[in-house]
Amino acid sequence: MNRSILTTMSKIAATLIIAFALITVLFVSSCKKDTQPVVDVTQSTFNTNANSMPRQLALASSILGGVHLKLSIPISLYNKSNITISGDSINGGILPCIQLTNCTNIHITKCRITNSSNYGILIGSGCSNILIDSCYITNVAGGVFAVGCPNGSIRVNSNQMLNMKGPFPKGDFVQFSNVGGHNNRIQYNICENVAGQSNPEDGISIYKSNGVAGDPILINGNSIKGGGPSTTGAGITVGDQGGSYILAENNTVVNSGSMGIQVAGGHDIQLYNNTISSTAFPWSHVGLGSGNYSGQASYNITINANRVYWISGLPADQLNGSKSIEKDAHYQAGTTMPTGWLTNKLGASALTNSPAISIPAATVQVTPTVNSSFGYAVKYSAPISLTGAHNLTISGDSINGGTVPCITLANCSNITIKHCKLGNSTNLGVYITGCTSIMIDSNYVTNVSTGVYAVNSKSIQVEHNQMKNMRGPYPRGQFVQFDNVTGTYNRVLANQFENISGSSNPEDAISMFKSSGTFADPIYIINNWIRGGGPSKTGGGIMLGDNGGSYQIAEYNILINPGQYGAAVSGGTNMQLIGNKIYSAAQSFSNVGLYYWNQSGLASSAINISNNRVNFTSGQYGLNNFFLGAGNTAPSGWSTNVYDPSVQASALPATIITW
Repeated sequence: MNRSILTTMSKIAATLIIAFALITVLFVSSCKKDTQPVVDVTQSTFNTNANSMPRQLALASSILGGVHLKLSIPISLYNKSNITISGDSINGGILPCIQLTNCTNIHITKCRITNSSNYGILIGSGCSNILIDSCYITNVAGGVFAVGCPNGSIRVNSNQMLNMKGPFPKGDFVQFSNVGGHNNRIQYNICENVAGQSNPEDGISIYKSNGVAGDPILINGNSIKGGGPSTTGAGITVGDQGGSYILAENNTVVNSGSMGIQVAGGHDIQLYNNTISSTAFPWSHVGLGSGNYSGQASYNITINANRVYWISGLPADQLNGSKSIEKDAHYQAGTTMPTGWLTNKLGASALTNSPAISIPAATVQVTPTVNSSFGYAVKYSAPISLTGAHNLTISGDSINGGTVPCITLANCSNITIKHCKLGNSTNLGVYITGCTSIMIDSNYVTNVSTGVYAVNSKSIQVEHNQMKNMRGPYPRGQFVQFDNVTGTYNRVLANQFENISGSSNPEDAISMFKSSGTFADPIYIINNWIRGGGPSKTGGGIMLGDNGGSYQIAEYNILINPGQYGAAVSGGTNMQLIGNKIYSAAQSFSNVGLYYWNQSGLASSAINISNNRVNFTSGQYGLNNFFLGAGNTAPSGWSTNVYDPSVQASALPATIITW
């Protein structure tokens, strides 16, 4: 860590602290530990693969019903192409589970997408040729939202979706907004909202979107069940605020909300051969509808050969004291009757139930496990040093560093290091300086001064690695340290870190020093397992905002006996510590579990420390879970952090390093 905490107190202060041990801790100010290593820059040979683009965000794996699932953090891709995302199980939290921006030729398949107050899959502006198939999406605000994709080929096929949570304007299984071009499809999806477990709007919504003559936006063969209590939602809405060349055919819609299927505007739109039914609900209104609510010209509307039996329970529709009335079809007064309107079959004989949703094996709760072996063949290599290199992969190397970093990258871009064993160096495992777009993925790093040290760089991803026994000494000793790392797509994700007492001399496990993400894409430190720290009196688990910085988020990490402290923010702006588990037994160096104290000498604001569960015992003061520095305003959510005695060392498996 890049500031020191807790030196020896005076006898008077020590006397006072005994009386107030659970609420007061005395700290001293910090110092920078930015001494940079001397780096050997000689060239070495290594394997390269310029086409390699690893992306999997796996923490662990399970085999469930033939579907291979990997626990993953939310995935965000910008300006990427030719990638398949397969077999990921993603809990989104407050983020979209998967977000694509300006991407092409992306395939999302056989994933479990769940538990987000945001979208399951957000397909943002500039995307084209996106296929989403065979996924299970549940308990999200909206399932798939494609917006600003004028070049088309957005396909959502053969997925199952359950319980959209909304609220409005979200709440759709699928919504296209300003989608255009050829080959746009929503086909063969099975979708259900269960009353009391969902808050949906439309099942499928086509908003300001346009197909082309001869190749309309096709909504075909979908099964949609359940809706309400919204009085504006429908099973399928097309032509919302205009649009053109849209065909909805062969869909089955049951109890889908206020309406079954409707045309709300636009031109060159057809509803054909759909089955629509509802029993009476307080919000059910009409089965098949046509109107123009767009404020634009609407024409060439065809609604033919549909089968409808719809019972309205809407109070406004009740007549002569009846609590329900059949209201199968209606077109708006002042509009032209759609072509084929009289061919629709209305009444009880049209009732056909939607097939029941079948919950696939992917819905089984996935428990994090540790791979029994990395299983990678490695070759023995000399230390690697690259300057000004681009578009390379270093894979399968076993490197003993000696007195130099095992791998050094200087002024490089688009470099991937994967499946390597790096160790036995008095210097760094991986040293990154002046680089952009570096991926460190699925490596084993041990017995080095610091695992990964990135300085003056951008877009650094450290994911799914195992690291053991950082040797220091101070100012080194981190598993990962970012030093003036800035910009988008900086990540420390799903790593497994362990320091063994007597075999290590660590400082912070993860340190963010003068580093800044962006408002739209903060530095993410998520789902890491950290065990072991000390005997440093200043080092600990996760340190955000060291000497300033901005837009950093550390959430859902597990820290067991991490050192002098568990997790902390020591300065900066727009910092978040959310949902972490922190445990420590009493040790000679253990002090406090969770704290905020601005030691940067710079303004610090917009700090959120919330919903963390802490059980941290100080070797000097006993149970000592939380500390707020004198003169510092309590962060947002501070009162939601709790002492939780159930958080124990067993929060992590007995073995987390399996190389």
